[in-house]
Amino acid sequence: MARTVKDSFSRTRSRKSKNSIQESTNVRVAIYRRVSTKEQADEGQSLHAQKGKILTYLQYDSSFENKELSITDYVDEGVSAKDLKREQLQKLLFDIENNLIDYVIVVKLDRLTRNLEDLQTLINKFESKKVKLVSINEKLDTQSATGRFFISILGSIAQLEREQVSERVHDTFEQLIQEKSLGGATPFGYLHSFVTEGEYTAY
Repeated sequence: MARTVKDSFSRTRSRKSKNSIQESTNVRVAIYRRVSTKEQADEGQSLHAQKGKILTYLQYDSSFENKELSITDYVDEGVSAKDLKREQLQKLLFDIENNLIDYVIVVKLDRLTRNLEDLQTLINKFESKKVKLVSINEKLDTQSATGRFFISILGSIAQLEREQVSERVHDTFEQLIQEKSLGGATPFGYLHSFVTEGEYTAY
């Protein structure tokens, strides 16, 4: 399931001085949320929890004070972050290419991608369009060289975690194959056979 929702709210606070009144500035913010099928059951990773955390961040972070925020919500539900082939992520990239976004905000970097090469592709795209990426949990953004450096490190960790999961699944299937026969009942008219320690048995 994927959807895009547009919304807006104001962080504008009038600050009067003797000489002037500070005017509000419109900022176009993209919220990106994602859950895999497995993560949908985890309340901490739920789409609702992600949105609540992002909106709270926007409400209280000083970077958005005195700003009129135009928010677009991009949601990819039940999909993996193993690649960039996600409907709403592609819609987000299309909007960035057309200069419609100033900020991309995610709760955690792995909501965006778990692949280091894809992460670098996204960061390069954001930078070329002067779009700032913010990851709330890691307290990182791409506005500084330090932020970009640590985001790359976290991307490497996310990719390592994904590859380790894949290896564990592979090892589990290898063990099942060694311990028991897989594939269901023997078809009518055939013998089921296996080899154990050099001895052949058919039945």
